[in-house]
Formats: sequence, structure tokens, C-alpha cells
Amino acid sequence: MQLSEQLAFDELEPSGGLRDDLRIAILVCAIINSNPYRTGRPVKPSDVFATLPVERPVQNVKAIVAQRRRWIEIHNAAVRAGTMKRGHRHG
Repeated sequence: MQLSEQLAFDELEPSGGLRDDLRIAILVCAIINSNPYRTGRPVKPSDVFATLPVERPVQNVKAIVAQRRRWIEIHNAAVRAGTMKRGHRHG
């Protein structure tokens, strides 16, 4: 997979260590916030892991469609350039 393809895919489906940290932070927050005796504001993932990036705002449908179209354009350009076979799946 070419770098541009990987970057486009990572925008759609983040993965790797940072994403795993976010998953764990979400679980930790669920446990902490479910404590019935806890007071104060709910804990957020960025409170648990200081190294997490600022949470992205919720995307609207137009933004999601634009991301998908960008990925399709990159994929089609790779197919035209011969660096990827049509219908080939990565991973």
C-alpha cells in the first residue's frame, strides 16, 4: 500500500497504538464514571491519557461522504497508475 493510500485509510479507520490507547481510555472512563458515589464532572479519555490528541468533533454526513470520495479517488488513481490491481484488497 502506498503512503497516500495508507493516510487516506487512516483518516477513515484509525488504527495502531494511539487508537488502542483511546479504546482503553474509553473503557477506563466508563468504569470511573459508573461509580455511583463519584461526584464532579464526568471523566473524559483525555483526562486519563494526557498524550491523547484532542477529540475530533462529530462529523456530519457531508464530511464523511467527502472522505470516502477522497479515498476512492486515491484508489482509482493507483489503479490507473498500475500500482494496485482493480478489486485488490489490502490487509
